[in-house]
Amino acid sequence: MKDILTELTKTLGGYNKTVNSSINSINKSLMAIGYILVSVLFLIEMLSWYRFIRNQGGEMTWKLFLEVAVKYFIAYFLVAQSGAILNAIMWFTNGVTKLIGVDLSGNNLFEFKAIKKGAYGIRTGLNLLAFLIGAAAQLSVKVMVLLRFIELYFFKAIAPIIVAFWMGDNTRHIATNFLKTFGAIALQGAVIGFNACHLASF
Repeated sequence: MKDILTELTKTLGGYNKTVNSSINSINKSLMAIGYILVSVLFLIEMLSWYRFIRNQGGEMTWKLFLEVAVKYFIAYFLVAQSGAILNAIMWFTNGVTKLIGVDLSGNNLFEFKAIKKGAYGIRTGLNLLAFLIGAAAQLSVKVMVLLRFIELYFFKAIAPIIVAFWMGDNTRHIATNFLKTFGAIALQGAVIGFNACHLASF
């Protein structure tokens, strides 16, 4: 159990280097789609500004064009650094996990000790029940940790596409919800580790 819970504070690269390398490759390949989405959103916003100014009887100025262009230049940068942004969120949540007092350093943490006193039948039954519950708990935690990392890897892979929606006023909620969900999944490590360690102390 100790080894399983130690994985909760690992980075995506630390959990599985091979998978993380493949995810990084997918992330880079999807950047092209992210750049295209940013360009489309830029053109849509410029067109809407053009129509608005023409309806008001004015003309497009270089100042307005540069203001919009700078905003979308930042969007290109965010798409290019989408993987690094998620890694930073992961680093922060791992720091939170350590700050809340999850101590996984004990050598005897989660160690099962069989009952050696009492009636043989009752003692054997209780030991068997405790062993089965412990095995089920370890399996459950291992599955939760695995599913958590699968979700995190998936989010990192598609990050360039979703982050591209940040600059559009009508699509910003998509990117916001994406980052919130990633942060929530990353914080699951703190919740799982906190509960497991404090239950083990009883």
